[in-house]
Amino acid sequence: MDLPTRTSMLDVMLERLQKQGKQTILNRVAYVATLSANVKFDEINLAYEKFFKPFNAESDPYFGILLLFPNCLLHLLESTPKVINALLKAMNSTSDLKYFGTGIRVIASTEDIQQTAFQSWSCQVMQANPTEDTQEVSATGVQLSACSPSDLH
Repeated sequence: MDLPTRTSMLDVMLERLQKQGKQTILNRVAYVATLSANVKFDEINLAYEKFFKPFNAESDPYFGILLLFPNCLLHLLESTPKVINALLKAMNSTSDLKYFGTGIRVIASTEDIQQTAFQSWSCQVMQANPTEDTQEVSATGVQLSACSPSDLH
């Protein structure tokens, strides 16, 4: 059962700022999730693109990167509170949960960022190379130890 959307004072103030031609307020969120083995990376990318499609790029811009690892994902998203709240609600629903992953953990959230770290939104598949004792993933020369969201408790 979907609850009705209520207009908050923040919504009113953001709309007023937008009508005055002021800069849109952007937030940043980072989260990790475990991917199920049967989900294909192309399907995940398409699901996110479908999610972002209804949003107007001028009034609700979104930037960031979705990193898809063999068994988990890391998503860094910079956008308006409207887009981020919609994503968090979608992650909490059961309909698209297999695309967003399971065991979702928000690891960072910042409000009213002054500058974006990304120029656009993109999705990147990261290849894992198993080594001696740990599985490591090479991303632009940086070695990251593979972990699951359950390791973040």
